[in-house]
Amino acid sequence: MQRLTPLTAPADLAGAWCNDDDRTSATLEAVSFVTPALERFFIRTVADCLPLEGNDPELERLCREFIHEEAEHTGAHRKLNTALLDYMKAPPPGLAAVEGLLDIVNRRLSLSTRVALVAALEHFTAVLSKSYLCSHGHWQFGCAYARDLFHQHAHEEIDHRSVAFDLWLHRGGGSVPVRMATITSILMVGAVYLGIAAPWILHRKNGGRFAATIAALLTPRPRPAGAGSTFKDLLRYVGRNYHPRHLIDDLPNPEGSSQ
Repeated sequence: MQRLTPLTAPADLAGAWCNDDDRTSATLEAVSFVTPALERFFIRTVADCLPLEGNDPELERLCREFIHEEAEHTGAHRKLNTALLDYMKAPPPGLAAVEGLLDIVNRRLSLSTRVALVAALEHFTAVLSKSYLCSHGHWQFGCAYARDLFHQHAHEEIDHRSVAFDLWLHRGGGSVPVRMATITSILMVGAVYLGIAAPWILHRKNGGRFAATIAALLTPRPRPAGAGSTFKDLLRYVGRNYHPRHLIDDLPNPEGSSQ
């Protein structure tokens, strides 16, 4: 990850710092809070697979690079989250439940199952990164650090989108029903977390005013450009011939995305 613009005034984050839209800002903040827990899960799972069985030095090199990049993402988001806590005073509800769920997964599930989950989660984050990169060019950011962080993180997710999937295949892969089960589980947990965390953050941004929060939640918004394409991309994971390298065929200027 390249050098980010210094994070200066945390007060910049208390309002609608992303595209002058408090709902979008709250959603990105919810994503930032859960990111370190997810990255730790990715790092631990991939690290537990090393050294790789069989002779694949290139995949092992990519796995080690993946671990390094995810560790950088963790540190950068923790810095943003610390600044966010200046106005939130507490992390969003739902975060502890996700962290607890990942802890159970780490302790109770087999390494093969954990790798399958990481591969599906990396597909999920790559699809969202693709959607973000196709949209954010028109957005205005009131916090330069957050702008740089989400931009660089999205590009790096695109760049290493195939690593976890190739690791999963290296360990034997799985059937279409396995892919369906993992991606469905991720969509359900993700929807519940964002459905709890983002409105709570929005309530904080509106000064704890219930009426203002409800109004912000119910204000009609135009349908995001490419929303249908994003959903289709998520479902492509269950295709028998799916591979992440085909995910961004139509992404404008995918910087360095060769994995």
